[in-house]
Amino acid sequence: MATPTKLGDIETAGSPRYHRGMVWFRRSDDRLTIMPIADPSKAVNPNGIKTLSDPVPLHTGPVVFRGEGDKLMMMLGNPPYLHGQIGNCITVSAPVPCEQYIYFRSTDNKLQRVKQDGTRLETLSTSCETRPAISSADPNTVYYGSGDQMRWLNIASGSVTSSPWGRVDSETLFKSRDGNVYFTRWSHLYRGGSSTSDIPADSFAPMTRAQADDSMVYYTDRGKLCRVPNSLDKSKIETLLESGARSAVDAQAGFVLYAGTDHKIYKLAVSSPVVQ
Repeated sequence: MATPTKLGDIETAGSPRYHRGMVWFRRSDDRLTIMPIADPSKAVNPNGIKTLSDPVPLHTGPVVFRGEGDKLMMMLGNPPYLHGQIGNCITVSAPVPCEQYIYFRSTDNKLQRVKQDGTRLETLSTSCETRPAISSADPNTVYYGSGDQMRWLNIASGSVTSSPWGRVDSETLFKSRDGNVYFTRWSHLYRGGSSTSDIPADSFAPMTRAQADDSMVYYTDRGKLCRVPNSLDKSKIETLLESGARSAVDAQAGFVLYAGTDHKIYKLAVSSPVVQ
């Protein structure tokens, strides 16, 4: 079992995200921070910007986040770090980018999306109680929680399907490139289509690899950092770290990033899955 490497001594209030050699995260004092993974001592808080959510990098370079006053914000990823509100949008969830749109939960619990340039704000549902989930693997279907149900909306037709699977933990919905949607509820890990689960998990978003899919789901369970095949076969759970993890796990090629129980950010080298 590999030994994790601590990336500096800055405390985080959320889950780190990796993009193009940089680690993006929300400090414990809400400052949005960019840290070179190769040299954590060069971490910066551009322009004193604060964030109320984990920042989410776009594949094109900028980052989106929930800013002060619940504003939906975007910041460019390079100096001078130009930034601003996207349209006049307000959000109470971490934003979810997909293709040219940003999806979010508004302060009056509507599911909305807006183009990255701030135009074409649309309300997709008037009842949304979680962060939405969508991916480029299926950009026409968005998932969200409403009451005691998880719902998914076909954007083109407007049709809504409700699941019998029960309430979803507010910020844990994750739509993977593998076509599945994952979430937690009642301290267990679920995949869309399953009404039961016997895999204990913390209430952080279960995640799959950001780039090439390795058919594994990464999550934490009472401090343990684990991965399991996307079939959620409990007999094939692999424990990568026995203790000390407390965040969503950002899985990359050859390593994962996570926040520890000490609120510091760690990098853990991982090999290819034993179970394919």
